[in-house]
Amino acid sequence: MNRLLSTLCLVASVAAAPTGDRSAVPMSIVATALATPDLSTLVAALEAASLVGTLNGTTTYTVFAPTDVAFDQLPNGTLARLLDPKNLKALQSILLYHVLSGALPSIDLGPRQELATVDGASVLVVKNTTGTYPNPIVTHVY
Repeated sequence: MNRLLSTLCLVASVAAAPTGDRSAVPMSIVATALATPDLSTLVAALEAASLVGTLNGTTTYTVFAPTDVAFDQLPNGTLARLLDPKNLKALQSILLYHVLSGALPSIDLGPRQELATVDGASVLVVKNTTGTYPNPIVTHVY
C-alpha cells in the first residue's frame, strides 16, 4: 500500500543543529521536526498520536518524516479523520510505519531498499539523490 510521499529522513542520533553544525549536540526527532517548518503537520500528528514522548526519548530512531506536502496529498478528510481521538490506533500505526529502530542516515540508504519498521512491517524506500536536507531526501515510502 502506498504510504505518505515526499518524506525527509530524520535520525535522532545524527540530526544536525539548525545551523548544519554536526559537531553540535544532536537534536531529538521531535526537536528537529519542530525546527522544520515543512513538518508542522507531522508534529500535530505526533501530538495527536501520543508519540512525542517516545520520539523525544533517549532511544535512537530513524524517521521517514512525511512533509506537509505529503499530508496535503491525502484524500480530502483523511487527515482530519486520522487526527480524531477515536482513530488513535490507526494514526499510531501509520506514523510508526515511518519509523525504524536505530540510526540510518539517509546518506547510507541505497537507491531502493526494503527496511523493517518498528511496527513490524516492511517498507520499500526509494531515494532521490538530488535532495538537500540534511542529506538526500527519501521521496517514496511504500
